[in-house]
Amino acid sequence: MKKGTSNFFIYAIREIILVVIGILIAVTINNCNESRKQDKELNQILFTIKEDLENDITKIDKIFEFYNRADTVFENVINS
Repeated sequence: MKKGTSNFFIYAIREIILVVIGILIAVTINNCNESRKQDKELNQILFTIKEDLENDITKIDKIFEFYNRADTVFENVINS
C-alpha cells in the first residue's frame, strides 16, 4: 500500500509540473502576441502622425508663400 501511494504522489507531482509548464508556455506565447499587437498599433499611430506632420508642413509652406507675396506687394505700395 505504501509503495502504491508513493507512486501515485510521484505521478501527481509529475502531472502538476507538466500542467504548470504548459500554462507558462501559453502565457509566454500570449505575452508575445500582445507585444506584437501593441507594436503594430504603435507603428500605425506613428505613421499617422508622420502623415499629419507632412500635411501640416505643406500647408504652412503655402501660408508662408502667400504672406511673403503679400509682404512684397505691401512693400511696393508703401515705397511707391
